[in-house]
Amino acid sequence: MTVDKDNGGLPLEGLVVIDASTIIAGPLAAGLLGEYGATVIKVEHPTLGDGARRIGYSNTGAGAWWKALAQNKRCVTCDLRQPDGAALFRRLVARADVLVENFRPGTLERWGLGPENLRQVNERLVLLRISGFGQTGPYSSRPGYGTLAEAMSGFAEMTGQPDGPPTLPAVPVADGITGIMGAASCLVALWNRDRPDGTGKGDVIDLSLYGSLTYAFGMFVTEHLVSGVLPTRRGNRLGNAPRNAWPCADGGWVAYSAQSASMIKAIVEFVGKSDDPRFSDPMAAVRYGDEIDALLGAWIRERPREEVLRELIAAGVPVGPIYDVSELYNDQHVRFRSDFVEVEDPDFGQVTLPVGPARFASGQRHRRQPGPALGAHNGEVYGDWLGLSPSEIDELRARGVI
Repeated sequence: MTVDKDNGGLPLEGLVVIDASTIIAGPLAAGLLGEYGATVIKVEHPTLGDGARRIGYSNTGAGAWWKALAQNKRCVTCDLRQPDGAALFRRLVARADVLVENFRPGTLERWGLGPENLRQVNERLVLLRISGFGQTGPYSSRPGYGTLAEAMSGFAEMTGQPDGPPTLPAVPVADGITGIMGAASCLVALWNRDRPDGTGKGDVIDLSLYGSLTYAFGMFVTEHLVSGVLPTRRGNRLGNAPRNAWPCADGGWVAYSAQSASMIKAIVEFVGKSDDPRFSDPMAAVRYGDEIDALLGAWIRERPREEVLRELIAAGVPVGPIYDVSELYNDQHVRFRSDFVEVEDPDFGQVTLPVGPARFASGQRHRRQPGPALGAHNGEVYGDWLGLSPSEIDELRARGVI
């Protein structure tokens, strides 16, 4: 195997990432680095693999989620619980820049693969450790999932209708935010290692799912401690400012939000309340957000979505359609921005993969390879890169090490 150093000048070419994580947050972090040129080696259990392989629509045993979550990665198998597997893993880590893992805290240490052990083979390694509640603290040993983070962070308590129960999101919000924060944290550690006056050594990053959401929505804690008021479920509203989702006459839905004076003023003018003294100060008008909301909602209900969008956009009101994923994929703006790309795939024939959202003025291109089969790159990584002979690889496979 050759480290990717000739892939169109991608910014992270030459960086080697070992992805020993599973499901969503860790794989997203490693995948985002791979998106921009890093060589990502995905390490999975020889028989179980990553659970993400079995999520989503399946065709001949291949899960659709896997194609996106493992895109741009080389997949190898290795049983880290076996001494020979741990030894093989250390050889991989010795040549890597970043290791991403999300085992329950203490697991790597039990296998002799904790930070101190890995630092002995590679002091430049950046180790990203993702867990539900962090590596330390009273809850650190608990099993942690994004659902629990969404519950504990206050996200679920503030989501839903005022007269309804706390509501969990139908998409992996905590995992998504943690994955992005994980990739950013790795770049911070790499910069600290490699800058002219840097340490020259790697670091250990302790990143939790609940902590990622707590940081992202921490301003609500600040507000509560200043005001003494607990934020509650307000449906689609955000504070008292005009913000909601409404159905249109043709069955489509739209959402709008006005958080600045100019945006509130645009809505006030649109609903014909410019002469109402209560609304002369746009920011003071948020006290009457319910009334403004009702007036605009009534207007929306009487018109088809395209008309609603056309007229509100022309009036300067921040509004957008509420899409299902099919509408999103087919939207002209999404198409123009190339947010998705179609690639050939051995299982589905062709799959559509999401493209990283950053667009660089320098014209950096993205890599695009769908998630491969379990152990597809054992020969390339263990043979070409680590120098194991075919007979050694066969012997490790026979013993269930890989």
